[in-house]
Amino acid sequence: MHIEALEGRQLFSGGAARFVALLSGANEVPAVQSPALGSAKFILSRDGASLRYQVKVKRVMNAEGAHVHLGPAGQNGEIVADLMNSGRMHMGKKSFSAKGTITAGQLGGSLAGHSLTDLVAQMTAGTAYVNVHTDDGTPPPNTGTGDFPDGEVRGQISRIVRRPRHTGGQTGGQTGGTGGGSMGGPYTY
Repeated sequence: MHIEALEGRQLFSGGAARFVALLSGANEVPAVQSPALGSAKFILSRDGASLRYQVKVKRVMNAEGAHVHLGPAGQNGEIVADLMNSGRMHMGKKSFSAKGTITAGQLGGSLAGHSLTDLVAQMTAGTAYVNVHTDDGTPPPNTGTGDFPDGEVRGQISRIVRRPRHTGGQTGGQTGGTGGGSMGGPYTY
């Protein structure tokens, strides 16, 4: 994949850009104790007009919101895209999943009225994250699993980068791992 600059914006060409976020309570600000774990995956359409997503969280109850927020790791930020009301959603007894498509018209907060390219630029820079909020409906909040209205699981969004193909008979790249050996991206495949 390569990036072309056009009027100060970055457009992705050569294939759909892919992103991932690994969700856990340890990533929340402040961190929360929760057995819930999950992931969010995003695929930008080749024309850059839509961003398909899939969020899956296990060992979670009372999901009441799932969003893309703007903010670096360690800081909370504003909501710019709703992941619960942009497509299909399923809530099991101890699981939550949602899939759908985000377009520029669905962006909110400081990205309202902007192009999807602006959200993708934030995702590529690592300054966007997914947060899944829970609420058991009984005061007080933050009493345990299923009751974290500010967020029970969170993960920074990282771009998945394609490894260059090697010559000499090898085909394709590998899946998994991270650039730099940390839990942060970019992830490679």
